[in-house]
Amino acid sequence: MPRFRPELASLRSAALVAALLDASALTPTAAPAQSSGAVLPLPDGEKAAAPRLPASEERAELERLARRRYLEGDHAAAVELYLELARSEPEGAERAGHLLTAAWLQHLLGRQREALEALAAALAADPEYPFEPGLYSPEFEELFERARQRLGEQRRRRAAAQVTEALRQLEAGRPEEARRQLGAALQLDPEDPVALYNLAYLELREGRDEAAQHLLERLLAVSGASPATRPEIRLQGLTALGQLHLRHQRWIPAQTAYTAALELDPGSPELLTRLGLARLRGGDPEGAVDALRSARRQHPGDLEIDRLLSRALLEGERWAEAAAVARQSVESAPDDGEQWSLLALALRELGDLAGAKVAFRRAFELLPDRADLVNNLGGVHLAAGEYAEAEQAFVQALTLDPGLGAARENLALARAALDEAPPAPRTESPPPDRRRRSRPVPPKKIGLKFAELDYERLRLRGALVKQVTRKSPAARAGLRKGDLLLRLGDYELESAKDFFQYLRRNPQSGDLEVELLRDGSTRTLLMDLGG
Repeated sequence: MPRFRPELASLRSAALVAALLDASALTPTAAPAQSSGAVLPLPDGEKAAAPRLPASEERAELERLARRRYLEGDHAAAVELYLELARSEPEGAERAGHLLTAAWLQHLLGRQREALEALAAALAADPEYPFEPGLYSPEFEELFERARQRLGEQRRRRAAAQVTEALRQLEAGRPEEARRQLGAALQLDPEDPVALYNLAYLELREGRDEAAQHLLERLLAVSGASPATRPEIRLQGLTALGQLHLRHQRWIPAQTAYTAALELDPGSPELLTRLGLARLRGGDPEGAVDALRSARRQHPGDLEIDRLLSRALLEGERWAEAAAVARQSVESAPDDGEQWSLLALALRELGDLAGAKVAFRRAFELLPDRADLVNNLGGVHLAAGEYAEAEQAFVQALTLDPGLGAARENLALARAALDEAPPAPRTESPPPDRRRRSRPVPPKKIGLKFAELDYERLRLRGALVKQVTRKSPAARAGLRKGDLLLRLGDYELESAKDFFQYLRRNPQSGDLEVELLRDGSTRTLLMDLGG
């Protein structure tokens, strides 16, 4: 018997083949109860039509007859019966199975064109229908593969046409119709990259970020596995995915997406800028500087790039470079308040308090609703010992934003300094130099910044170090970010503000003992304050 894959694999058993010839051994095949329209020949001598059988029984009888014709060697009759069975079945595995059997018999009859058409119809009915190559001849296996390829090409052409129609609907402002067309295109070709990208675009536009991410990841998987995918589609997918990660503050995945996109478009200032932003937000200021400098070379004079580069340089404590970039930027765009603010921050860290005050005032003129700017201006006044001006600035900051905790704490420091300031000398002789004893040690000189916490609510005693400036007295003493300072000399610290209050009230020179908590254990360090 020629190799043949019937619907029931049990036909490979000789005993069961014999059983098929026994009508009493047949079991009706379950199928939906609908009329197939098949007409069965009447038995010889019967003068009137028998009562109509139910559709499921009718198909079972037709299948029994088709198998009998095959086993008897009447392949031509079997083909017609299997095609009739296929027409009587709904789309799905049963229909595909009948068509596959008909194709195999047509192949045996030498009718290759009809066999190819039947195979294509079988795959259209069920693209995932299991085909077992070992059951058929190599020639039939080749025919099956040709049918698969032809069907794939047809489906891809139909999918491309529906994508084109979807884009037309988008341009016409009918997004729901575009979505329907794209969904239909993906049913025909689940790996169509253009359909995947445009459907992801629709999801992003409508705020369904999770669905958009899933589609974009499918697009990248498809385009990565298929060299035929146009590079610009993959580039658009990577760019959109990076933007999605940035929106949800997933900095590392965003960096990965933009780095891959830059492999396709190495000189893109937009991609370099977004990579720089992702690195900056992800805690890598040095990497951000590298990307943003490259973006600046590609697109000089771009204000967004300059702002991000200044901020990255500040985060990396590269004060002079940050000041240079910010100064160059405000010279070309004097109304850029954000860049004036960044310039002021850099100048303050460089010790140019006069320049920092000028820059903060200019920033506040341009951005009069920004309470943080006037708070920072007050901080410069405080560092310069100008307590009345500092108090005025902090009051103004709290007027703009009553919830600004930093301004409230700074106001308390300024007023405490005003209460303790000594009276002006009454003699005509030059006043003594009281700078070291009458003004608080500026943060830049000690080299410490503390976390802004509600210490009382957290039941935390001490001052939590947020940042240590390089080459500062704090850094030379061995202080680190995360240290909880407990005591200065014999003075216990209740919160961060106590640190500067103590130094202002007790001018220090030489070594100062600092007791701190680090990694669960206390230790004492010596901080050299000069003098």
